[in-house]
Amino acid sequence: MRVRPRERLSLHRGPVPQPTGANQHLSMDFVHDQLLDGRRFQVLTVIDQWSRESLSVEPGFSLSGTSVANFPP
Repeated sequence: MRVRPRERLSLHRGPVPQPTGANQHLSMDFVHDQLLDGRRFQVLTVIDQWSRESLSVEPGFSLSGTSVANFPP
């Protein structure tokens, strides 16, 4: 028989402050698709949640973690 590990309790850190202006809450996301010849590509998008403005779009065939970390929004 297998013994299940105990689940960890999460701490309540309080309410999340709502953004009141631009550039206070940003979201990043990857969008990926495949071309007709079979090559896959990714697009990194950075969006401002308050104004719903797309701050940057970075397409590429191979986006590594270091290139995403060094990417300026």
